[in-house]
Amino acid sequence: MISVYCDGSVTDSALTDIYESSVGSEFVGRAVVIAPEIDLGVIKQTTEGMVTARGTPASENAEILAINTALGLCQRERLHDFVVFSDCQGAVRRFPEMPVEWRRRDKMRLPNDFFDKTLRRGSYLRRTEGKVQRRRPPQAHQIEIFELFNAHHREFRLSESPLCTGSVTTPATTRRLSVRATVEQLARRSE
Repeated sequence: MISVYCDGSVTDSALTDIYESSVGSEFVGRAVVIAPEIDLGVIKQTTEGMVTARGTPASENAEILAINTALGLCQRERLHDFVVFSDCQGAVRRFPEMPVEWRRRDKMRLPNDFFDKTLRRGSYLRRTEGKVQRRRPPQAHQIEIFELFNAHHREFRLSESPLCTGSVTTPATTRRLSVRATVEQLARRSE
C-alpha cells in the first residue's frame, strides 16, 4: 500500500522575492502532496473558490484541492494500491468512494512540516522587515520556498528537494528532514 499525504491552506500573503513578503489583495489556496514511497511531491495553487461568501478563507476548499491533486497524481502514476491521507474530516467525507482517509494533524507531520516551512517564510520576512540590516545570501531551501510559493503547479523529486533532504534553518530551530526517516516514523505511528 502506497501512502500519499496531502494538505491544503489558504493565505493572502505573497512572496515578491526571496527576501520580501507582503499581504496581497486576494486569497490563494495552495495544495501540497507528498508521496515518499515514489519520491514525488506536488504543489499547486489557485484563487478559484478560495473565498467564502462572507469573504473569509475557504480552508476546506483548499483541502479538497489537495485531495484532488493527490488523486490526480496517483492516477497519472498508475498507482493501484494507494491511500490518500488528509487531516480535514470535512474534505475526506466528500470522497466516500475513493481511497481517502482522515488522519489527525499530528500524524500528518511530513506534509504539514513541508507546508508550514513554505508558508512561514512570508510571515518571518514581514516580522523582520526593517529589523534585519543585511541578510545572508539565499540558501537552497529559501530559493525552493520562493519557487514553490509562487508556482501555480509544480512537481518535484523529494530526494532532490532542499526542504526534504538538507538542513533547514528556521528562526527557532534547525532540523534535518530525511524522507526515509520520516517515512519510517510515519509507519511506526500508524501501527
